Amino acid sequence: MFKIVSVSAAFGALIAVVLSPAFLRWLHQTLGSRGPVVLPEDAVVDVAIVLGYALFRNGTPTEPLKGRVREGVELYLQGRARNLLFSGAHPGGVVAKRSEANVMREYAEEVLRDSRPGGGGAQGLLAAQRWFEEDKSTSTWENAVFSLDICRQKGWRSVAVVTSPFHQIRSEMVFRRLLREAEAASAARAARAAGAAEGSPPPPIKLYMAPAPYQPHKGWYAAPLDRLVDAWDWARELAALVYYAARDRL
Repeated sequence: MFKIVSVSAAFGALIAVVLSPAFLRWLHQTLGSRGPVVLPEDAVVDVAIVLGYALFRNGTPTEPLKGRVREGVELYLQGRARNLLFSGAHPGGVVAKRSEANVMREYAEEVLRDSRPGGGGAQGLLAAQRWFEEDKSTSTWENAVFSLDICRQKGWRSVAVVTSPFHQIRSEMVFRRLLREAEAASAARAARAAGAAEGSPPPPIKLYMAPAPYQPHKGWYAAPLDRLVDAWDWARELAALVYYAARDRL
């Protein structure tokens, strides 16, 4: 009996540690971007791309998604991002028929109103011209494909990808992979056009990561369930990294 009680107590203590906010924060940050790719404090980019995340069933943003949007709006208000692009389609299932991009923009407008006396004023009018939605993507790969297409259409040459800590490494690798492929294709076209005296290709798009702070879940009925969802985010991301590697998307 004593052995069973001891094992049970040890298991309970282990679960308590694994699901503690401090440990979960550390876990999520192990998958965060580091080094020169992180947006410097004095850098200004043409656009901050805010990647979508799951919505609640009623179509409202979850806490991690709110954290991403707040980081994007902060970059915009600080003048470190000239434009914002919210990327994410309708998540499917029984969620209200709204795209993640549309929900993010609506929440961003709310954040802007709350951050400025008088509801944003001229800043809000300017945001209407410089905030954009990409509402076709249903995966990180498609986030990158469709968002970079928009960047090229608008002539944006520097981007900062805004996402949660657990999602940063995969997002960085996917965006970098697609940019490498685009640069190789551009160089090949330039080589073919050299003899035809055509104009030089546009410069490559500069990639930065703008990590959003760790934002734990709230609203999944009870705090223990919130922590389980936080742990699931991290575990699912590890599986996604393996899947993307197997599909040669990193």
